[in-house]
Amino acid sequence: PYLDKVAVYLLVIMISITPFISYLPYSNSWPLVMTAIVLITLTAFSVFTIRKSPFAKVNFLLAFITTIISAVPITICSFGLFLDKIEIALDVYNIGVLCATILMSFTLAEHNRQLRVQATHATMENKAKDSFLATMSHELRTPMHTTTSIIHLLKDTPLSEQQKNYTNKLETSAKHMLGLINSVLDLSRSKSNELKLEQQPFKLKDILIEINQIIGEEAIKKRLSLKLIINGEKKDQVLIGDMMRLKQILLNLLSNAIKFTWAGEVTLIINPLNNSKKNLATFQFTTTDTGIGISNSQKKRIFEAFSQADSDTTRKYGGSGLGLAISSQIIKHMGGTLQLESTIDQGSRFFFTLTFPVSHFVEPEITHPLEYSTPVPDNICILLVEDDNLNRMLGYELLTMMGFTCVTACDGQDALKQLLKHPIDLIFMDISMPKMDGYETTLKIRENPQYNSLPIIALTAHSIEAEKGHHLVVGMNDLLCKPFDPDTLKEKALFWVNKDKAITTAPLTQ
Repeated sequence: PYLDKVAVYLLVIMISITPFISYLPYSNSWPLVMTAIVLITLTAFSVFTIRKSPFAKVNFLLAFITTIISAVPITICSFGLFLDKIEIALDVYNIGVLCATILMSFTLAEHNRQLRVQATHATMENKAKDSFLATMSHELRTPMHTTTSIIHLLKDTPLSEQQKNYTNKLETSAKHMLGLINSVLDLSRSKSNELKLEQQPFKLKDILIEINQIIGEEAIKKRLSLKLIINGEKKDQVLIGDMMRLKQILLNLLSNAIKFTWAGEVTLIINPLNNSKKNLATFQFTTTDTGIGISNSQKKRIFEAFSQADSDTTRKYGGSGLGLAISSQIIKHMGGTLQLESTIDQGSRFFFTLTFPVSHFVEPEITHPLEYSTPVPDNICILLVEDDNLNRMLGYELLTMMGFTCVTACDGQDALKQLLKHPIDLIFMDISMPKMDGYETTLKIRENPQYNSLPIIALTAHSIEAEKGHHLVVGMNDLLCKPFDPDTLKEKALFWVNKDKAITTAPLTQ
């Protein structure tokens, strides 16, 4: 890019000067100076571009030859020979320089065109990669939903202690797999600027309690001291922001710290910083560990997706290399920058600063979700529309086990037939189906005034952000993202079959 700018400036200057060379002082010397400039410029461009473009190679060669040939007459005259022909020599040189300039202009234009093409291709490749990641995330969620459903059904059967142990390990592995899938999806969202941040009240203290519940046992197993500290007097201050994303960032950083630390301690310290605005609160979040550390050369790419310090690190410690990349992107979306200080064999320190609006409202009373054991009213009939045979069977088993009467349909056409046969109180509708998808089926159902108030809950392996509220536009009432646990499924069902609730939409559940 810098060489392009230099070339443009030189072209403008030389084209402007050429017609007036005869009127300038030392007019005989100007052609030599311009010849030298042209030759130097041509040589510089040749070094950088001649290998990349045959078109540039030919043009530079022609410009070079033209400049040399046109400079021969004026050079001879400069030595006192054929002085009576100096005007003709000067005209020949001017024409030669003009031709060389035109050739360079064509070359520069072609060079810029190639840069634009390369930039377009790079953009398209990035979009294709992000689209692939999002598609794979969707495709993996469907079998993951099957796996988690089978685990829940299995846990409700009589099991020996050994079988319970195996089932718990299977459930842990499934949750880990789901976490990796969500990480890939988060990476795709952040790169395409589709990452949405919630604005809800929360307390930092509550985040630390949840973090300790999630990774505290892991630290104990490795005999590490895990310290979660909030300095100052703002532990109970109610802030406005995306609590889930902040917890995700801190979990990524602390999980990494525990993973790469064999002895010593892992610490999270939250320090309040001064803010001149009373309605805003600023905090610095710092995680430190006494682990293996990161070298200076590795620091440069540690925040890149799918990157770890080296291949030996991946083999020895595991991990996908997505955690830091995603955390860095989310922090950037929240208005901060993730920074790193580290020394080999001494440990690492990650830190960032974020500002949140302060909530001045009274904190609402927390309502606990319905438990799996909550009794189900009698004679509640649910229509489950799902094209995947295994998921349809498992959904039927789960709903029946909960106490609902369940009717199933394999596609949209079948769903319309089942509606005519059974008194349905609620529909769980899969969105992605062949022939007639969930959206089209819902529109068909809503055409009948009899079903205007019938609750329809969308089931999708896509994310809430990916659906972009389209389910509400077509007449669905709610959205449930796969894989989901039985408690959430039951909570949604009981929420919508309760006819006393005078509301039309419910909060989305990821």
